[in-house]
Amino acid sequence: MSELKIRAATEKGKGPSMEVAVDFPDDVAGVVKKYGEAPTYSRVRAAFVIDMQSIIRTGITAKKKSTEVAQLLEEYKPGVKAKGKTVVEKAESALASLSESEKADLLAKFGVGKGKK
Repeated sequence: MSELKIRAATEKGKGPSMEVAVDFPDDVAGVVKKYGEAPTYSRVRAAFVIDMQSIIRTGITAKKKSTEVAQLLEEYKPGVKAKGKTVVEKAESALASLSESEKADLLAKFGVGKGKK
């Protein structure tokens, strides 16, 4: 067991707050021993659902198909952040959302485009 300090407030950043130190198990086996297998599984499952809902929301925002999101969920590893987009991928994504005239204006600012050498 290790000491775990837990802080909570009645309102985020406002109002009364409190910090309490509790003994908390050092590993999964200790958590199961202290709280039982069913409650431990229930809490782990709930945390996984929240993580997976975040992946789904990200997929919706990125206009991915449900099959693509399902694959991401299959590859999900808790505590392991997915590789983010590279700078080039971010730029390509941003450019794709521009109108043709906006693209032309932007490229002209960098000396690229029709009539430029």
